[in-house]
Amino acid sequence: MKTPLISIIIPVYNGEKYIKRCVDSIIKQTYKNIEIITINDWSTDNTLNILNSYKQDCIKVINQKNMGLWPTRNVWIKNATGDYVLFVDADDFLKEDSLETYVKELNKWDYDIIIWWYYKFDWKNYKKVNLKWDLFSQYDHTEPWNRIYKRKFLTDNWILFWELRSNEDLLFCLESYSKTDNIRFINDSWYVYFIENQESITKTMHKHFFPDYEKALKLCCELESKAIKDKKFMQYKIVKSAIVYLIFSGRYENPQKFMAEYKRHFNFIKSRFNIYIMRFIFKESFIYNLVIQWFLFFDKFHLVNLFSKIYCKWE
Repeated sequence: MKTPLISIIIPVYNGEKYIKRCVDSIIKQTYKNIEIITINDWSTDNTLNILNSYKQDCIKVINQKNMGLWPTRNVWIKNATGDYVLFVDADDFLKEDSLETYVKELNKWDYDIIIWWYYKFDWKNYKKVNLKWDLFSQYDHTEPWNRIYKRKFLTDNWILFWELRSNEDLLFCLESYSKTDNIRFINDSWYVYFIENQESITKTMHKHFFPDYEKALKLCCELESKAIKDKKFMQYKIVKSAIVYLIFSGRYENPQKFMAEYKRHFNFIKSRFNIYIMRFIFKESFIYNLVIQWFLFFDKFHLVNLFSKIYCKWE
């Protein structure tokens, strides 16, 4: 059995409540050929002291001056030496046999990406999130942490997180998908996604529109033209992400700003492909299915302006 070196990348900012649980879960792994790269992004709490308290040779602590999430994740390119790279959020953790299970799969075939199910955890309960082994699930789930990447695949194709405040995860995954078909799904769960960290970026980002969303959207659309087999799934994901962005980020904007953002992004998407191709919608969850169909209905019949006047609740 091959025993590849796995680099675990943990970006952290003010994570004193969670970082020990995260690092300990990795140290306790039954698979031991690992390196743990923790990147402290200028935390103002006790995070750095906690990280420096670890004396294991496999742990590397990098302290940098408040660069934000995307450049912090990109630190791996200069510091990771493993055969494979795994991104772990500081408030999440792994079950103890996670890495051993990944390595067993890696020994079956030389995969570029392995994707797995995961659990959601809220301090009390675990809820398993099952991903179907199909293209819809592959494109619908674009979290960077529920998968392991071959490092050479990422470096050879120069796949990094873009300088974006939002959707950098989506772009990272879509770009990686456009470069390979050598992807494996595992029907089991070892990654635990913690959903009650109210200070995390995912809890605070959907308040207003982002000036760089247009850049993210254009980059995603450029990538979709490179994918042939997966084209419709990628297009659907782009349309869905645009609708989710408008619905969540536009809640506290005024109707005029909502309409300006909607017209700019939807006109651009329509110039690239037919947004009404929803043939895979039956695989969508009921809630998202309802929201997407409903929003596209408003768009098709020019009712979005009316919707914005009712929906927007600007401060």
